[in-house]
Amino acid sequence: MHTFLGKAEPNYEGDRFDFEETFEYTNLVHWDVSECGCERYTFYRDDFGVLMAWFDNLYDVGYRHVA
Repeated sequence: MHTFLGKAEPNYEGDRFDFEETFEYTNLVHWDVSECGCERYTFYRDDFGVLMAWFDNLYDVGYRHVA
């Protein structure tokens, strides 16, 4: 994941739905990187396809770029 995102450390801890309400995004992608039984990561992108944030659904932590 660090190859895709860089070394972004989580800056949010809590519910994913609360996390999603704090900013606007155009689309999201779910990625199951292992056999954890869930969609492990959710990636949020803007209109231009630029990654804005990610959320780890297994540990309920996320990262949102703050400009």
